[in-house]
Amino acid sequence: MSRTGSAIDILLFLIQCVLWIIGGWGIVAHIFRLPSRERLVVGIAAGWLLFISMSNLLAHFLPLTPAFWLASLAVLLGGLFATWRSPLRPRVDWRDVKAWPVLLSLAVLTNFFYIILRGLAIFDDYVHLPLVSTMAAGDIPPHFYADPAYLFAYHYGLHIPGSLPAPLPSP
Repeated sequence: MSRTGSAIDILLFLIQCVLWIIGGWGIVAHIFRLPSRERLVVGIAAGWLLFISMSNLLAHFLPLTPAFWLASLAVLLGGLFATWRSPLRPRVDWRDVKAWPVLLSLAVLTNFFYIILRGLAIFDDYVHLPLVSTMAAGDIPPHFYADPAYLFAYHYGLHIPGSLPAPLPSP
């Protein structure tokens, strides 16, 4: 789960996840009109996509660790702002959390596809491992690893989570 093996990095990763999950949930619950059984799962997906997009944008200008933290905080602030400005619903609708069948199916499907994908990356190692390694070193947008004079001409948005958690800067 962690490329560094540090319990602190895993804890910081989980904190980042909680920030964008709460932010995505707030955005979805107060901007879109969805049934309560769908809000939390759609909020997790929206928070995840916003986090990936914002961390990609910020990593063009900032080092990787601050880009990830600012992206998480930006999604959280977006959710808090949507919650604060919304006249539609109560601030927190706890019925959203009680949608346990949907959350359980999300966890089962995530695990199922994770197990499938472990076996599908047999011949992709020459593309994905150098790319994730380059991005984890802080090179976003990544340069082509065979010729650093060129930017990598491939979609790399879903490779960003492979560089998480970004380790803390050394003292």
